[in-house]
Amino acid sequence: MGHANLDNLSKIFIKKIYAKGKISLKDISEWCAEKINGATNKEKTKQLYGFRASEGAYTESDEIAIGFDHIIAFHYENKVIEPVITNSEEKRIIESYTKNGLDFTDSDNELFDQINWKFTNGSRKKYLENKIEHIANITE
Repeated sequence: MGHANLDNLSKIFIKKIYAKGKISLKDISEWCAEKINGATNKEKTKQLYGFRASEGAYTESDEIAIGFDHIIAFHYENKVIEPVITNSEEKRIIESYTKNGLDFTDSDNELFDQINWKFTNGSRKKYLENKIEHIANITE
C-alpha cells in the first residue's frame, strides 16, 4: 500500500457507528463503494469515500476494506470501539485478532469482516464532544 491517508474513512466509520449503533467492516466498505459507484462527480466522491495511497486510489469495496482494517485496529487499540460478539466463532476470531492481528485464513477473514463494532462505554459522549482521535497517515 505504501503511504495512505485514512482520516476521512476513520471519521466516516465513527460517524456511522454513532448513527447506527454498530457496523461491520463489510457493511461500511460496501457502503463507501456504493457511494463512489453511484456518484455523478466520481473524483470528488472518491476523495470522500475512498482513499489515496502512494500507488493510486482505492475505491472498490475490497480495496476500501484494507483501509478499514487499519481503522478498526487503531480505534480498538485506543478503546474507542469494541466488537459485538454474538457467537463462539466470533469470540474465537476476536481472541485470535487480539493476539495475532489480522493473520487469518481466508474464511476467518470473511468472518472478521462481518463482525459488528460499537462504541465502548464513554466513547459516544467523546464523539459528541469531538474528542475522538482519528488515524491519519499510515505506511505499510
